[in-house]
Amino acid sequence: MYRSKSVDENEVVFARPEEYRPKESVLTSDELVRQAIALLRQAERPLAIAGCAAGYTLSGEALRRFIETTRVPVVTEEQARGLVSDDHPYVFGFFERG
Repeated sequence: MYRSKSVDENEVVFARPEEYRPKESVLTSDELVRQAIALLRQAERPLAIAGCAAGYTLSGEALRRFIETTRVPVVTEEQARGLVSDDHPYVFGFFERG
């Protein structure tokens, strides 16, 4: 059984976001991009699923460019909904895992 303990407010330290979040976008290696493109080219019926991470990072423009360049259809879920309009020809609406 755990006992609660009081902590003096002056002892609590909160990290500022700039101390643990990268200041610039983290990019992958060129080789991994080439591997991903090769996999997409081999796929018979590729489908992209844009999830929460896309929504958190507000990646709508990058997602739109990706689907227009690759012509890979996309479905969105949760916070990614609306990053690219549901009226876009490569957007197939909302994806529900349940």
